Amino acid sequence: MKANYGWVIVGVGIVVTCIGVGAMLALTVFLAPMAEAMGWSRTGISTAALINWLCMGAGAFLWGALSDRFGTRAVVLSGGVLLGLGLVTASRAQTLGQFQLLYGVLVGLAVGSFYTPLTATTSRWFTRHRSLAVALVSAGLSVGSAIMGPLARWLISSYDWRFAMLVIGDLVWIVVIPAALLVRNPPPSPVGTVVASDGGDLSVREALRSPQFAALGYHAQFAGQKTYTAGNGAAHPTVVDITGDGVLDIVVGTFAGSTVSILPGMGANGFGAVINLTVASADIGT
Repeated sequence: MKANYGWVIVGVGIVVTCIGVGAMLALTVFLAPMAEAMGWSRTGISTAALINWLCMGAGAFLWGALSDRFGTRAVVLSGGVLLGLGLVTASRAQTLGQFQLLYGVLVGLAVGSFYTPLTATTSRWFTRHRSLAVALVSAGLSVGSAIMGPLARWLISSYDWRFAMLVIGDLVWIVVIPAALLVRNPPPSPVGTVVASDGGDLSVREALRSPQFAALGYHAQFAGQKTYTAGNGAAHPTVVDITGDGVLDIVVGTFAGSTVSILPGMGANGFGAVINLTVASADIGT
């Protein structure tokens, strides 16, 4: 039986989102050492995390458009180069403003290039097990905190925060760039294959006005945010100040987040995405 190369794409998605997003979320571990070494306020350092999320969200639109035009491989490769550059240059920042610009803008913009293009490419590789494949890629977001947080803590304890951030930036280049080269577009459908469709392709404006988009946006904003807070919230510098023992909280929380990412994907394969969306949304008020 011929193996589906789509599972290689899933592996790439897990690795890239794990290292990429994990590197960004590792700012939690840097918070106290940076404040002590540089005399910067923790609020100012945490502001870089806010800038991260704003730039990542805005950048996702840009990277998504570039992915359609130039392909996912080029986008993920460019994001890997930019992320490593942001981390390496941020490790040399001399002022809080420089750090917020380099870590907040460059790192946030770069991380926005990973999840959306890789998820879209993964879904195109599968007809069966599509929901599980996408869920596994999503799980990389949670696993990243469990890996990069302890690594950052060990590097800071052994050396200092600048060296730790420099090493993580180099690690991004070493891992993400080669992984990006494995990304491929799925082969075209065989001639004569009929693809079921409910209608023609929607324009961007039509898609934004559709009830399906509103439902997905509602779920991502509220149900998704609650899941993120439960699974990854301890990894965010505005939520908790991590001490040495706090790394265990990240590990436990992120593995819980991975579980709630994968299980709905498995359920969607068997019962349908609508049922999972309904069940997850019903949990918002609990």
